[in-house]
Amino acid sequence: MNTGNGNDLSATNGTTVTQSSFLETMQQQCSCKPVLVAGSDGLIGRHLCQFLTELGAELTVLTRHADSPTAGLADRTVIGDFSDPAVVAESIRGQQVVFDCVGAFSAVSSMNNATETYRNECLVHIAFFEACASIESSPVVVFPSSRLVYGVPQSLPVAENHPAAPMSHYAISKVTVERFLEISSKERGLRSRVFRLTNPYATRNAIDNCSYNVITRFASKISQGERVELYGDGSQLRDYIAIQDVCNAFVAAGFDESDTADIFNLGGPRAISIRESVELMVDAADGVAPKFVPWPENDKQVETGDYWSDNSKLFERYPLPPFMEPADGLRALIRELEPKTKELESCVGK
Repeated sequence: MNTGNGNDLSATNGTTVTQSSFLETMQQQCSCKPVLVAGSDGLIGRHLCQFLTELGAELTVLTRHADSPTAGLADRTVIGDFSDPAVVAESIRGQQVVFDCVGAFSAVSSMNNATETYRNECLVHIAFFEACASIESSPVVVFPSSRLVYGVPQSLPVAENHPAAPMSHYAISKVTVERFLEISSKERGLRSRVFRLTNPYATRNAIDNCSYNVITRFASKISQGERVELYGDGSQLRDYIAIQDVCNAFVAAGFDESDTADIFNLGGPRAISIRESVELMVDAADGVAPKFVPWPENDKQVETGDYWSDNSKLFERYPLPPFMEPADGLRALIRELEPKTKELESCVGK
């Protein structure tokens, strides 16, 4: 196995699937199918709604916000709280696929908010999936878990059979929901698709306050001429994944009607250090070099060191397009943000 920067993590089934051919296949599977996105205003939920609309799905969104931008995309909008049983019952009625994209806490913030974390990242999701399992002709449910369930990797790349060793209340919550879905499959036949997600980034509709969207927040600062602060020497490796690749995997698995409870890793095609990723964006934007600062104690407590995913199981199961290379994706992210920065500067100048 090669180590260091530029690790080749992709696994394919021997054929090349283009994005256009994948879209054509998924349009045939998704067209007019009733599907719910709960938590439609977050990073994943918003992009997933856009993608499902392009595929012709009959989209319902569950949101707390009457002015949600995804309401304009949806065939039906349910406004209410994810923890309200009546709201949940209304939103899941008649759905074939349910994507649970609700989330609020990060690993770091969970360490100072244990009770709230278990309530919002564990209990309400279990209640939601229990409601799904209780209805006749229950839907396929898709749940974004986290690579943080593995804790510090014992070996790299990390496969799904790696032991779970969560280091935060957030990660414990994710593992608990995973176990609930496994039991619900055996006892009640609930079909589920769990994704142990790494570090997604978005090249459109960037959401700066998203706790795990660190690379997009870095890009936003760099495009505005600000200096990014990196903890330690920035040498830790990550496998950043483009949001389109996340949406492709979610949809392919969600519309798979197999009677199974599956867990998949979902990471980028290649490992790259945080330092290298920032320097690449700085170079693309002609920006300011990063500043290196000591690790804050809270962040250090949940830091796992180098991590990248073995995506073999996912690619063996589904014919997906190759994932976007980090260098291409991060440059695209800067190109996406630069016009907005220039437009803002123009307005300020007036």
